[in-house]
Amino acid sequence: MVVIAQLFRYGVSGGAAALLYTAVYWVLVSNLSVKPIIANVLAWLTSLISSYALHSRWSFRDQVRNSSSRQAMVRFFYINLAGLALNSLWVWLLVNVMKLDARAPLIPILLITPCFMFFACRKWAFR
Repeated sequence: MVVIAQLFRYGVSGGAAALLYTAVYWVLVSNLSVKPIIANVLAWLTSLISSYALHSRWSFRDQVRNSSSRQAMVRFFYINLAGLALNSLWVWLLVNVMKLDARAPLIPILLITPCFMFFACRKWAFR
């Protein structure tokens, strides 16, 4: 039952962080003509801090002893670096290799990467 509650809270918190990421990426790529890979990094940085605050204090509150612990922050940062690498892979593959629209990577970024992030946070960052 705890996993279902965490998954729901993660969906809400992660959804908010994903919306922030998507908005930043979309504006940078569509309106400011920033290269997609650079927009990806800037969007990731923008959502990183809010994402940690939401996930450590709400999504995984059942298993976090100290939401400001250095260990949880460092682990969360590493997991998010892996998420950034995965998102960068989507951008490179879909935009550079497959020559799709610069917004196409948002589909796997919003559907696949969060699954990896949830399990990594649950099993490693906030245990």
